[in-house]
Amino acid sequence: MALGRREARGRVAYLLCELLWRQRAVGLSEGDAIRLPLTQLELADTLGLTAVHINRILQGFRRDNLIELARHRLTLGDVERLQEIAGFNQDYLLFSGATTEVRSYIDTLERNRREVH
Repeated sequence: MALGRREARGRVAYLLCELLWRQRAVGLSEGDAIRLPLTQLELADTLGLTAVHINRILQGFRRDNLIELARHRLTLGDVERLQEIAGFNQDYLLFSGATTEVRSYIDTLERNRREVH
């Protein structure tokens, strides 16, 4: 429901903010930077958009200095602006830290990506 009522740009911004706050909550972020072991096609499938549309939105975010994305590392340049675009409020996210299994899973995803490419 949170994503379905948003325009495409808001959906992407929401997901990026959600990922940042979730990784922050479990100690996996580095400031406003997170690991993003997903392809644009996977992001598109997750959000019900096309890969072309995701690409255009991400290019726009880059052009507006809202994000930097390189080698599966996402840095949010203006978290407040992205949250505004998304209509995002992180207050409902309450975590106590990433388990060893979660950290291992994310590391495995990143290793598999590197092997495929």
